[in-house]
Amino acid sequence: DETTEPAITVDTHMLADATRTSEEEAEDTENEVEEQPLRLSLSPDAWVYESHLLGLNGMTASLLAQTVLISASTNEIILATNPHTHSLINDMHQRRITEAFATQLGHSAVLVVEVRDDLAETPEQYRLRLSQERLALAKKQFTEDPFVSALTERFDATVRIESIEPRDGGTHV
Repeated sequence: DETTEPAITVDTHMLADATRTSEEEAEDTENEVEEQPLRLSLSPDAWVYESHLLGLNGMTASLLAQTVLISASTNEIILATNPHTHSLINDMHQRRITEAFATQLGHSAVLVVEVRDDLAETPEQYRLRLSQERLALAKKQFTEDPFVSALTERFDATVRIESIEPRDGGTHV
C-alpha cells in the first residue's frame, strides 16, 4: 500500500512577508511616496487653466467649465455662472465641486454659486477660443505654404479651406 501525502505549496513571497520584522515594515512605509493633491493658486486669473485640474469629470466637470472663479478664501469659494448653467447644477454637482475644492484646501469650504448675466471668459469659452485660433492659424499656414501654392497653380487646383484641420498635439498644421 502506497499512501500519498498531500503536496504542500509554499508561496515564498508570502513566507518572506510573514517573517518581516516591524522595523522593516516601518522602513518600507517611510519610503512610500504619498500622493499629494496638486496645489493650485485658485486665483480668478488662473481659473481657465486650473479648473480642469480639480479632478472632476463628466457632467460636473462640464458644468464647472462654464463658471468663473470670483474668489477663493480658506472658508468660501465663490463661483459665478449664467442662469442656464446654474439651473443644471444640482446638489450632487455641488457636493462633488465642494469635495474637489476641499482636496485642494485641505478642508471643506462653503461653495457659493452666483448667477450673473455678464461673465469673464469661462474655461469652456477659453478652450473654444483656442480651438478656433488654432484652426484659423492652420488655414492661414496652409494657404500661404509655397508647396501648396505651387501644386494648386501647376494642376489648376483649388483647396477646400473648410477641409483643413490642425493636427493634434502640436503647433504645426
